[in-house]
Amino acid sequence: MIDSQTGWFFVHASVKVIPVLGGKVLLGLNPRGDWELLGGWPDRGDLSLRETAQRELKEEANLETLPDTLVDAFLLRDPKVENPVAIIAYGVTVSLNEGIDIGESIEHEKLGLFGKDEISGLQNLLPEYKTVILKYLEMGGNNKS
Repeated sequence: MIDSQTGWFFVHASVKVIPVLGGKVLLGLNPRGDWELLGGWPDRGDLSLRETAQRELKEEANLETLPDTLVDAFLLRDPKVENPVAIIAYGVTVSLNEGIDIGESIEHEKLGLFGKDEISGLQNLLPEYKTVILKYLEMGGNNKS
């Protein structure tokens, strides 16, 4: 999209989170039948993108934690969506000792936990999401239990 006043290319931004629980990544199955990272658009009440990530984790999985690592930012050109989206991806490793109770998501058909090998083999997970997930895991994002 081109801004009519500036002539600049305009894209929406979506804050995504890579939550790791017990060495597995939590993903949501969207209505299009694709696995995706949890997250969404910043809203007026968010004071930072990190706060957006925290709010989205609470809304989509009932996880009350503040993501601690900015993993990557990139333009996503999903062939199933018309316009590109700027993705800001945060990672958070949640200790299972915290009494985790993953909630149901109204934005996803279901939530699922996937190990590193499963992530690589998922056919209905965008390659860009696979890349950023593996990047976080390689950064040490799976070292809490």
